[in-house]
Amino acid sequence: PTNADLGADVAVGEIIDNDGASSTDKVVVGYWQNWDNAACPFLPLSEVPKAYNVIQVAFATPVSHSDMTLTFELTTGVNYTEAEFKGDIADIQAQGRKVLISIGGANHPVELNTEADRDAFSSSLIDIIERYGFDGFDIDFEGSSVILDAGDLDFANPTTPKISINSRSNSLPL
Repeated sequence: PTNADLGADVAVGEIIDNDGASSTDKVVVGYWQNWDNAACPFLPLSEVPKAYNVIQVAFATPVSHSDMTLTFELTTGVNYTEAEFKGDIADIQAQGRKVLISIGGANHPVELNTEADRDAFSSSLIDIIERYGFDGFDIDFEGSSVILDAGDLDFANPTTPKISINSRSNSLPL
């Protein structure tokens, strides 16, 4: 698949480094959950098995349904600081692995209906990537983020997309 709108031409399973270099080595991708519950206890990022060479941190989410500014905060109730998290990201990157911030998720729809939505989304995503030192981002749009309005049946050329790209998006790190 390609995404010419973002200025990228990336094959499935291909990793593009910050300098534009491509690698087609085997890619093992996994989500790191940023929460703690009985079914899936919290695991520091440093404890993700080394077999995962791309780690997608779940999730940066919009502030609300009407504010597309993305936020990301570490889970509370565990003894894991922002400094430790940033250090773990740097250590993983030093091993040649990638750490991405994943945006969206099943419970946090993204709908970029206005220029203001797109600007808030793009600016806040860049801020999160720079704050934590992520290598880029993963898109996990589900549910209403990708549903078209009734009667809009041409998925390849929708007339009612919930997400469209603007010029600011061209500066997003891929």
